[in-house]
Amino acid sequence: MSFDISQFLVFDAMVAAGVVVGSLLFVYTIGRYSMVPMLAALGTGAAFAALAPYVGHIPGIATWPEFQQRIVVFSVVSIITYVVYRRHSYFEPSVVPNGFELIVCGLLLAGFILAVIGAFLPADVLATISPQIRVIFGDELPRTLWLAAPIVVFGVMRGR
Repeated sequence: MSFDISQFLVFDAMVAAGVVVGSLLFVYTIGRYSMVPMLAALGTGAAFAALAPYVGHIPGIATWPEFQQRIVVFSVVSIITYVVYRRHSYFEPSVVPNGFELIVCGLLLAGFILAVIGAFLPADVLATISPQIRVIFGDELPRTLWLAAPIVVFGVMRGR
């Protein structure tokens, strides 16, 4: 008798859970003091990946499907801009969430990341995603809410 993980979870649900867990670990460690720079970096990365016309000409990934190119560019630009924003103390002083706010921020950042990735996926790939993940992160209304939620929450968050 062998153990098959696909009997319990589908791959895309495990990826989504990994993003959520990674986001929560991030906000409880180094991200606690950099929620605003992280959100700004994710927004910058998403805008650059969606709007930059040069994305299809990057050597090494030019032969990949367009959605994969955009996801890679989103990831790389987000990481680079986060390091720049954090190192040069942009957005200082900013809100530092504490307690329950950390959990909310972690979930919102994970939702934002998954919504951006879902926006880059073509319809045929989005159709292969499990129905639960597609309803939560892939459909148009939930995706719009995930993209707007961090901005709204940071507007009302107290922090210290």
